[in-house]
Amino acid sequence: MAMSQSGQDKQDKKLRLGALASHGGTNLQAIMDACKRGDLNAEVCVVISNNSGSRSLDAHAAKGYRHFT
Repeated sequence: MAMSQSGQDKQDKKLRLGALASHGGTNLQAIMDACKRGDLNAEVCVVISNNSGSRSLDAHAAKGYRHFT
């Protein structure tokens, strides 16, 4: 079955994700790894935490992600 142009556009467009993280960020890292491998057609655009000492904030801020506490 041939895919229409609009169907192809939807496939090419990545889902923009925001993440809530308060500790180590292992689940968030797994999501980011899946995005990088292409297993998940998405990108993490922002990380939000209620814990300014969260290791996930430190790690993801170092990679250039927007983050908020």
